[in-house]
Amino acid sequence: MIKLKYKNKTDFILRSRKMRIKIKGFTLVELLVVIAIIAVLLTILTPVLKVARDQAKMANCAVQLKGIGVGVVMYITQNDDRTHDSPNYGLWVDLGTGTGWTGKPLNPNSGWAYWGVAYNKYVEEEEAFRCPAMMTIDHWWTPPAEHYLFENSTYGLNGFVANKKVGAFEHPEEVIFCQDHIEQRQDVWSFSDKLCQPPTGGWNLYEWRFGPWPATWPEAERECFRHKYVESLRASHLSPSDNPQFRGMGYCNTLWLDGHVSALEGGDGDDGANISPYWYDPLNVLNWQP
Repeated sequence: MIKLKYKNKTDFILRSRKMRIKIKGFTLVELLVVIAIIAVLLTILTPVLKVARDQAKMANCAVQLKGIGVGVVMYITQNDDRTHDSPNYGLWVDLGTGTGWTGKPLNPNSGWAYWGVAYNKYVEEEEAFRCPAMMTIDHWWTPPAEHYLFENSTYGLNGFVANKKVGAFEHPEEVIFCQDHIEQRQDVWSFSDKLCQPPTGGWNLYEWRFGPWPATWPEAERECFRHKYVESLRASHLSPSDNPQFRGMGYCNTLWLDGHVSALEGGDGDDGANISPYWYDPLNVLNWQP
């Protein structure tokens, strides 16, 4: 052991201070090097963390849809093998009339009700109908202060399966019940809001890509393919006056009538040719099948 000799107490104090000063702190160059390393690590990790976060949201959404599927099966079992005749709106509570709203749960048969209201007795959690990847939803032109009322209405019901005997569908595993969508209930008078290409040709999601909605809802495509969504390069060059019908690619989690969940890919310039109209309208309500 090396013993340090000090002349006196003052010498001991001065040497101790010098040692502490030498040990304390970093030089400017050292600090810059550390900052640069941290910046590089963040650059590398940020995309990885985003991918992991997107995958977690997609997996969580699939679990929620499976839970909804269980609730739907329970409802059907107790209602003569028939699905609910779901209305075409998106609310869970009664807004009342005039000023203010009652906040009372809506009757499932109310024209203002979200289709999930009818099945929530078996799902038992409104939040299960809120996709974790959702960023916006059709709020039916309500004031911004009331948009939060639609946050638990993020899955779009396939209108062709409403108020139907499940036994009428020969292959329920090939029939879409609901899926990620900006609309709460997809129409039954056309394919214009579907992810599939219309039987007569043209683009999928036509009313959202080219109809009156894109000016108000440029996020429509993104909400229908909201999982792992990657914006295309051309989307960043769109101006507010451009028709923003094509923006990126992603996946749409879909609950099928038999209760299983899978993801459909689509988006940016995709015409939906890989998605069959049969999955929406297997009973040929729109007379599209020969």
